[in-house]
Amino acid sequence: MNSTHQTFKMEINFATGELTEVIHTYTTTQFIAPTDNHEQLPTAQKPVQAPLSPEHIKDALRLKASANDAHIEAQKPPATTVAVLPVKRVTRPKKVTINKIAMHVSLADVEERSSNGQPLQNWVEDYVMGACYTVAKASKGKLNVSPAHVFAAVKMDIISTESVGAAFRNSKGEPLGKTQVALIGQCARYALNGMQMYLDRNPGLYEALQAEVDFIAAYNEQKQAVAA
Repeated sequence: MNSTHQTFKMEINFATGELTEVIHTYTTTQFIAPTDNHEQLPTAQKPVQAPLSPEHIKDALRLKASANDAHIEAQKPPATTVAVLPVKRVTRPKKVTINKIAMHVSLADVEERSSNGQPLQNWVEDYVMGACYTVAKASKGKLNVSPAHVFAAVKMDIISTESVGAAFRNSKGEPLGKTQVALIGQCARYALNGMQMYLDRNPGLYEALQAEVDFIAAYNEQKQAVAA
């Protein structure tokens, strides 16, 4: 059943200031549910699956195991990507010093005496003792290296671990240890650097020593020529 309703409302016109009566009419209709039967959409029914036989189950398990093995093999890195490199031992190269002023030092290391006959310390001894105290240092008031060994080392033509180790022995006549041999070589190189600087600053002394070196070399050549 339909019903009609009306509403009254007073509105004002802001432009003219007049009141206006507004009537609204609307109709309501009662809801009646439809009586037609709704068609049910056909639904697909799942086919009934027959139970698997034991043979089928075994085949399925074998296929699953094979698939897992293939996946694991695919994840393994190829054997060619890993290479075992040989380990090389890095050793420090042996230090060999060619002593170009060996003869100069030998000629300069002469014993000098004062007016009262006491021996004087020459400049060669100054650099040798300074190297012993600077490089090897002292322990409990005693030098860690023999100055006599360093005195002999600064007069060697070649200063190396082999040459120093073969030239010197300890007080018992036994070969020196590696540490002692290394200290002697380091002290000798340090002293020779100072001696070279001393000769560079005293050219007159160097020229005098060089003249003696040349004379000795010429004498040895003449001697060898006569012997031949």
